[in-house]
Amino acid sequence: MILSHAIPNLAFDRARISPKQEAIFDYDSGIRYSYSDLENRSEKLAYFLTKELGLKKGDRIGFIARTCVGMFDAFYASCKTGIIITTYNGLLKTTELIGLVENEEPKVIFFSEFFRGKASNIRDTVRGIREFICLDDFYGPENRYSYQDILKCEVKEKLSRPLIDPEDLHMLVHTGGTTGTPKAAILSYRSVFMNAISEILTWQLTCKDSAYIAMPLFHTGGWNLLTLPLLMTGGKLVLASVFDPGKMLKISKEEKPSIFMGVEAMFNCISNHPDFATTDLSCYNWMINGGGPICKKSLEPYWNRGIRVFNGYGATEIGPNNLSPDVVNMTLEENRKKINTVGKPFFFNQLRIVDPEGNDVPQGKPGELLWKGELSFSGYWNHPEAMEEIMVDGWIRSGDVGYMDKDGDVYICGRLKNMYISAGENIYPLEVESVINSHPHVKKSCVIGVADKRLGEVGRALVVPNEGYDLAPEELKEYLIENLSSIKRPKYITIVESIPRNEVGKKDMRLIQEMYGTVKER
Repeated sequence: MILSHAIPNLAFDRARISPKQEAIFDYDSGIRYSYSDLENRSEKLAYFLTKELGLKKGDRIGFIARTCVGMFDAFYASCKTGIIITTYNGLLKTTELIGLVENEEPKVIFFSEFFRGKASNIRDTVRGIREFICLDDFYGPENRYSYQDILKCEVKEKLSRPLIDPEDLHMLVHTGGTTGTPKAAILSYRSVFMNAISEILTWQLTCKDSAYIAMPLFHTGGWNLLTLPLLMTGGKLVLASVFDPGKMLKISKEEKPSIFMGVEAMFNCISNHPDFATTDLSCYNWMINGGGPICKKSLEPYWNRGIRVFNGYGATEIGPNNLSPDVVNMTLEENRKKINTVGKPFFFNQLRIVDPEGNDVPQGKPGELLWKGELSFSGYWNHPEAMEEIMVDGWIRSGDVGYMDKDGDVYICGRLKNMYISAGENIYPLEVESVINSHPHVKKSCVIGVADKRLGEVGRALVVPNEGYDLAPEELKEYLIENLSSIKRPKYITIVESIPRNEVGKKDMRLIQEMYGTVKER
């Protein structure tokens, strides 16, 4: 029960050891916060929530907000009080947000002024929410408190720390929702803590490390990749309300972060920015991509600058610190050679790769990835049946297909639900997309299976060409004849302007299937 006493003091212990050390730099406001500042701010928020509003352990507070230091106040306040944090993607439709809020029943909602309209709609629709508090300067007549009021309040008595069991609920983090409405994954104190420790040990993070946090805090990558681990080690975070490639390059020049985590779209925005070529990026020890594979063309601008960029792997339910290459020791040449690997399991992960019957597959053969370990989540909020669907003999089914090479490095083939069967052969779209994306005039692609009378299913490739290039399907077909076996070649190639994506940048497979999943055979 060591965690029971350690967790409530996470902010206190760090502030006691290194009070003046810089913890967070809010780039938008220009304000720098020390670890002592975070302890004081979170103590005031904890006092306000419990003494002024009467919240108790197990109650929820929700955020519909852009990235800001107030969300870290809430994290540490939750450790002090046992209050559960749930973060919402403000880019969702108001009706979707209302459904999530009604399901999770937060007592207080903190919101950014940018999302004030959606917060007002939720206020008018959902009952039982005691307070709506703006994290910015906005202070309307319907608000009893502003966030500045909270930070100005006097802590009149020392708070008694609740007993925190490692399995108590700490955060509700919503899944990506690529095939439907997001579900709230329950992350226990054990899961959040062990994810941070796992990353610190695997990536060998220290108090000398720093990072610009590009991923939003409604996403598991925003909280659990770099962010909380760096705060635990005494490192430094640079925050901005939203991701901006120009701002990232300025931060790189001025603050010299040592590591960076993003998704492929972010990497492309950065490398396509006019200041990319002239900005000194030698401060970075390495960068890592998440949320889906990154193609060679997206990596080459960084490799040409001498920057190692790796593919990682994880999911809200099972980490997300699950697989990573050896970012500390892998050379640039090795990074180039093993571009597609997502590496080996992080500390404290157990991995199996199994066939449809649940038997472990031999080395080099694809199978579904099953996970077990201290990093795993505790189920879905108010959806116990969904948890049962992904559990098998104590292991969590990832729904991802991959294989392991002779070095123990794992490669992801794609999603099991996106796999299609053509003439009895399992076809994994990710493998086909990788070849399509290697064409010099292809920007991105998406491959799905569609019905076929003769073969059962065949591939349909949605292809976005490079700007200004009139790519003909016949040209791409000729390229695939040379680079892909006949059974894996898509029967249909459709040139599109864009591929539908959801709010976190992942392919929206449900919408893609609706739009392109039916083909009239000639």
